[in-house]
Formats: sequence, structure tokens, C-alpha cells
Amino acid sequence: MKLNCSAIMVISALLTGCAHPIIISPDEQKISSNLSSNDNREYTVGYYISPKDKALEVTTLGGGGDNVRYYPYRDIEKGYKAMLSNVFVSVTKLDSIDKSDSQLQNKIDLILTPKIITTSGSTGFFTWPPTNFSVDLTNTITSVDGKIISEPRAVGTGGASTSEKLSEHGIAGRRAIEDALLKSQVMLFNVELPQKKNSTNLVKSAKKESSDASILERLKSLKELKDSGLINEEEFKSKKKEIIESL
Repeated sequence: MKLNCSAIMVISALLTGCAHPIIISPDEQKISSNLSSNDNREYTVGYYISPKDKALEVTTLGGGGDNVRYYPYRDIEKGYKAMLSNVFVSVTKLDSIDKSDSQLQNKIDLILTPKIITTSGSTGFFTWPPTNFSVDLTNTITSVDGKIISEPRAVGTGGASTSEKLSEHGIAGRRAIEDALLKSQVMLFNVELPQKKNSTNLVKSAKKESSDASILERLKSLKELKDSGLINEEEFKSKKKEIIESL
């Protein structure tokens, strides 16, 4: 018995199962922080997800012999930015990480690039939505010149009951991404980072302002001594010259 091409394709699909599209975008309200805004780390960071990664469609196991397919980088982006905003004082989306970009050099302290590995599966034989999901998220932190500073890694897991996965097909994946982001948030807040490139200048500036204020107070006190007659004009001029020369 000969089978035509259409029959072969149908049989193949029945044997291998289908790949159902799902969305695993996290709920941004779940990506919260217990820190006040004053606790944010004083770094201006940029995050970069390449066009290639955004277009990457991944297929993993579902239930009943079927698979599921989704776009992990595209789905995570809004939640990823929300998580970074909980940690750092300023977060910018980067369209490029070209070292020669002058805007990048002047405005960004650190660059974060996510790497995502996902797995899924299901205990259900008669339904296809996955009941378990994992998201392995590595956050590569680099300096503007491309030097790797740290690569904290968090593995998030998520599950769903039969009733839940029928109403929201990607719920296990969403929960796994939320878990990975919240774990990453803790890691990024505690990871050791280099001193900011402008921190030395800020310290020097603060010291200079303090010194200037001290000198003004000394001159003011000196004038008060002269006005009250406790020192004469010659002593006033001599001491004033000494204070000014200390600048």
C-alpha cells in the first residue's frame, strides 16, 4: 500500500506531536523589591539583548507527546528591566554594545547581558500545556570596554496544576521566569562590583567643598576678632595671608 505525501505528513505529526505556542512573560508586579529607592546601587547600567536572541524561538517538551514553543528573550525583557531597576539607580536599554560608542562610554557604568536556558515537561498525558518549567538565567556583567566582571547565575522553577495550565498555557513558564528574576535580584544586589569611574572625582570634589567651607569660616572668625579689637590690623592681614596661602 502506497501513501501519498499528505498522508505521510499527517502520520508524522501524530507520531511526533505538535509544538504549541505559549507566552511566558512574567508579571511585572511580581518582580518587586523590599528595598527603598535610597538603597539602590549607585550605578548607571545598560542591558543588552541582541536582535538574534530576541528572534530566538525555543521548543521544549509539553504533555501528551506534544511540545511547546516560545521566545524566552522577548518574553523576559520587560520583567528583566523591572528587576534591574529594583537594584540599580538607573537602567537603560542598549541597542548596541560597540566599544567605540561615545554615548556608551560617557553614560554607562556597567553592561548586563542575560543568557537563558529553558527546560519544560509535563506529568499530564492527555493535555499538552507543561506542568513544570525551569529557567536558567546567567547575568553577565561587563565593563564598557568588554571586560567580564561577574556572571551570577540563578535557576528559577515553576509548576502548574492541571486546572491552571488549561486556563493559562504558559503559567509554569511565567512562574519559572519570575523565580529566576527574583533570585537574580538578590544576587545582583550583593555581587562585588568595581568602583565607579567617577567616584574618585566625586570624593575629591566633596573634600574640596569641605575645605573651602572651613577656610571661609576661618576668615569670618578672623574678621570678627579684628572687629572686636582682639587683634590689630597688622595681625589680621598677616593671619589672612596665611589662611589664603593654605588653599
